[in-house]
Amino acid sequence: MKKKFLLIVAMIFALDACSDNNSVEASAEAKDSSEKLSDADVSFMKTMLGESGYSQVVSDGVNLDDAVPTEGGSLSASPAAVNSFKTEPESAFSELRSTGSCWVNVYKEENGIYYSKSVKGDNPGEDSDDALVYLRENEDSLYKFESHFKLYSENAVERCEADSIAFVKTCNENGGLYKMYNRGCSAGSFEATCVTKVSANTKLETIADSLKSECETFVAELPEENVMPGEQCVGDTRHGLVCDKI
Repeated sequence: MKKKFLLIVAMIFALDACSDNNSVEASAEAKDSSEKLSDADVSFMKTMLGESGYSQVVSDGVNLDDAVPTEGGSLSASPAAVNSFKTEPESAFSELRSTGSCWVNVYKEENGIYYSKSVKGDNPGEDSDDALVYLRENEDSLYKFESHFKLYSENAVERCEADSIAFVKTCNENGGLYKMYNRGCSAGSFEATCVTKVSANTKLETIADSLKSECETFVAELPEENVMPGEQCVGDTRHGLVCDKI
């Protein structure tokens, strides 16, 4: 299995060494022929990726069914590791429990969303997924930036590799360009960004509603709370949940 992963990684870097023209063609072919990306599209999408800080670009939209970018990335962290929005958010959903949480904050002035969900694992630690999403216009076209930072309570590398495969596949199917951070899965965390061109009719509110529905389902499936008698738990989406004796 390890040899397979190393072989796939080698394929990724070999493809990444292709010319910019080949990368553009691959990105265009990932979408329907009637929605091919222009050189200007790809150039702007690369600019958006570049704004997220230096990290090795594992693929410029090359369609790989079994991509597992597990090694070779830079030490920089995913943009989703820190909420970089500056304005005050509006809460679309917020549920914090002792067994887990899910919340969606909408930053209308910046056309962005910061989303987080977590669940306590059986072992110390928790499974968490923080995501930063924003929309940006350029020359009458609209683009979506989506970055994730995931941590795992157990079997981190294996689960990260599975998430990497799914993320790369989805990004490529949508004609996107992606980036991996923090040495891929070798650090035990999944950190990646995908930039795609989306319909001009795409609304931030629609994305927020979708994430809100995802949160509602997620919270409904959380384990029962295990707050001890004599404890009271309070928190918010900026500082987390804190339980104190009362």
